[in-house]
Amino acid sequence: MFSTVVELLIGVIKMGIDLNFLADVADKIASKSPVRTKVGVVLFDNNGKIVATGFNHRAQGHTRLGNFTVYAEVDALSKVRKPSRNLNMIICRHGKKPIHACETCRKLIEIYEIKKVYQT
Repeated sequence: MFSTVVELLIGVIKMGIDLNFLADVADKIASKSPVRTKVGVVLFDNNGKIVATGFNHRAQGHTRLGNFTVYAEVDALSKVRKPSRNLNMIICRHGKKPIHACETCRKLIEIYEIKKVYQT
């Protein structure tokens, strides 16, 4: 399910979708993040259409729980109404080496039945 940068490039040819463009979109979204670790996510369907995006940010309005970070994966998946087997995900860390989803996000990705995850 989880792929590296090399598989991302191979996916460009196999899927017929411009994954490099989608990775650039994920990077631009990651740059909007106000937290130190700037991560962006793009959810897209099998035709390359962007369905949802997300980035790391601080949760608002939860003073009892403190000031915690909402992960990019959670932010993007929260915008999808129901699990869908035809969605793919690109996770991008802005200006840094590739990042991998944490264990909690991996489980959430499995619950949402995301078909393929590219980590750039």
